[in-house]
Parts: sequence; C-alpha cells; structure tokens
Amino acid sequence: MAEAETILPAPVHATPVGRRRSSPLPPGALLIGVTLGFQGVTTYGFLVIAHRALGAAAYSPFSVLWALIFVAAPGLFLPLEQEVGRAAAARRVAGLGAGPLVRRALLLGIGLAVAVMALAGAGEAPLIADLFQGEGGLLAGFVVAIACYVLYYLSRGTLAGAGRFGGYASILLVEGVARIGAAVLLWRLGVTSGGAYGLAIGLPCVVGLAVVLPRQRRIAAPGPDAHWSELTSALGWLLTGSLLAQGLTNVAPLAFQALFGAAHRATAGEILNGLIIARIPLFLFQAVQAALMPKLSADAAAGRLEEFRSLLRRLLLLVGVVVALSVAAIALLGPPVLHLLFPSGHPLSRGDLVLLGLGSEGMMAVLTLAYATIALRGYRGATAAWVAGVAALVVTLVVLPGTLAKVEGAFCVSVAVAGIAMAAALRSRVARTARHRGAG
Repeated sequence: MAEAETILPAPVHATPVGRRRSSPLPPGALLIGVTLGFQGVTTYGFLVIAHRALGAAAYSPFSVLWALIFVAAPGLFLPLEQEVGRAAAARRVAGLGAGPLVRRALLLGIGLAVAVMALAGAGEAPLIADLFQGEGGLLAGFVVAIACYVLYYLSRGTLAGAGRFGGYASILLVEGVARIGAAVLLWRLGVTSGGAYGLAIGLPCVVGLAVVLPRQRRIAAPGPDAHWSELTSALGWLLTGSLLAQGLTNVAPLAFQALFGAAHRATAGEILNGLIIARIPLFLFQAVQAALMPKLSADAAAGRLEEFRSLLRRLLLLVGVVVALSVAAIALLGPPVLHLLFPSGHPLSRGDLVLLGLGSEGMMAVLTLAYATIALRGYRGATAAWVAGVAALVVTLVVLPGTLAKVEGAFCVSVAVAGIAMAAALRSRVARTARHRGAG
C-alpha cells in the first residue's frame, strides 16, 4: 500500500430525482475506510519487522526501494484504477458489460508497466550502485512490484465499477495479512536480504487477487466495444499529476539518497522511519477521505455547487485541525515513538520529525484540494499545481544549504507551493463552474 495513497471507490452518479438514500455517503465508502485503516496497521508492522531484521545499513537501500515503488506504482496505475472504476460504473448504470473496457485498460496498463521495466533495465547499473547501494535484489523487487501492481490496481477499479466493494475491501485485507505474514516468516527464518523483503512488497497484491477474484463472478461481462476516449481524454493529465504527487509525497528518502547517500549510508532509512511516524495521521485521515471524497465528486457531477462548497469547507476545516494537532503530537511524542518502533543509533531529532510532519500532514490539504479540483474537471489546473510544487522542490534543493535539513526544508516548501497553486486552481474552477451554471 502506498504511504500516502488516496484509495477511493469509483465516483458515484447523482441520485435520481425523487429518490433519496438514507446515508449521504456512497455505498462501500465506510467499508473501504475501515479496511484502509487495517492495511495501514499491517504496513507499519511490515516496515517495523523489516527494519529489525535487516539492520540500519541494509534497511536504508530497502527504504529507497519502498519510496521508488510508491512513486511509480500508484503514480501510474491509481489513475487507471479510478478511470476504469468510473467508466465501468457508467456502463453498469446503462446495463452494459465492462469486459471490452477492462481489456483495453489492461493493454494500457501493461504498456505502462513494460515501459517502466524497460527504463529500470536500461538504468540497471546506476540504480543498483547509486540508489540501492549495490543490492541487485532490490531492483528485482522493483520490477516484480510493478508487474504486480498493474494487475492489482486494474482489478480494484473493475471491482469498484461493478459495485463489488466487499470484494474490493477483501483484497486490501488479504494483501495486508499476506505482507505482514511474509515479513514474520522471513524474520523467523533469519533472512537478512533486502531483496527478499523487497519481493514481499509487491507479491502480496497478487495473493489478494488470487484469493478474492475467483469468487467475484461477472465483474467484467461481455459488452460493446470500448474506445480509448471512454477511459477519458484527460487520462494523460491524471497520470502526470498522479506521478508528480507521488513523487512529492515520497521525495525525501529518494532525494537524500541521490544527493548524500554515499556519505550517509543509513540516513535514507531513518528518513523513511520518520515519515512513517509523521504519516500516522495521514493514514487515519484516509478513512475520512474514503467516506467523504466520493460524496464531493457526486455533488460536483450533479451540479450541486452549494453542497460541494459546504462539504469542502468542512473537510478543509477538519484537515486544518488534524494538521495542527498532528504536528503538535509529533513534536511531543515523535522521538519516543520512533525509538520504540525503530531502535537506532542515529535517530532523527525532534526538529527533523516536525519538518517531516509539516510536509506529510500538509499533503492532506493538498490532496483534498486536488481531488476537489479534479471533481470539477480541472485536470490541467491540478497538474499545473503539482508541477509548481516539483519546481519549488528543485529550486529549494539548489538554494538551501546543509544535508538533511536541506531535504526536509525542500519537502515542506514544495508541499506549501503545491497547496497554494492547487487552491488557486480550485478557486478558478469553482468560479468557472458557477458562471456556467448561471449561464445555463
């Protein structure tokens, strides 16, 4: 599971006039939220076990693999999941089978996966030497994870589009159990290879699919031929924005390893551990997002602009409170919790944890604004905001002095710039939508 991944059911359609559901939330949203919480717990357990089994030196390049996987996999395949879910749900409402649509999406996903694998193969030598500190098994873990995640995200989108949220949640549960079970087994067997734990990142996804999918019949029934436009003409914008967003979310260990890894071999792992502590509120907030974001999307799709604004204001207020409380809690409790979960001879300082917390919790606000912008079809504006964040990251890395403080400061600045740009894009999109409604 991605560290800051926003996992949502397929956007729902407006309720027909004259019909009201007893709950304002779409079907399956709360179930997905609960399973997200469980998967977050198992993810934390997996990383704690990996840290203890590998030791600080071997865990550091493993942490780079973790960050790299969760830039590439959700960055490329999460938009595909969401678009498959949306398009399959539209076919289901129209009484049409989603089989041709899913097959076309599978071709696209495989093409993206093969391209990433080819790039990894072409850059094998520098990847192993500079990022993975000579551990070739970690590159194998990356390639296997990409192959697993393309099937994983496509299957989730197909289930969401078919309204099979029980199956969707079951995949998350089985995956989480399989991953932490693999970590425990490797630990008990005394395995100290980062490559073995790297394989345990992606392979549990396939275990979840193998257990759950055989029981989900007719989720991709025959239907009329699908065209590329059915997946959406905006998929390119969504893929670009998703990759940039995941890059910003996971940039800290990757940037440090690329810039200073040769002189500070264990620090990338310490940064990942600090992010794990800092992102506890973000994992918990995903349950709220899973419940409320589809409602936001439904209001936008139905033209209920006042309801959209009201829900967004409440959601952003909640985000503000969570950010403030989370950063205060990290400042107070972060160091002892970090030492408890990840005993180390060189733990991050309280100031380091606060900076990582500011960046991580700030991503909650940026992701909320991004989803609202996309719900109003502001694809270009959302992507431009992520580009602004990445540009700020590069400039800050060049300008700021230091080593670890440079990376942490660049992380916070990039999130702040992306948030400001995203708020501007959303405001412009809301105003444009209001004008169109007034003209109509």
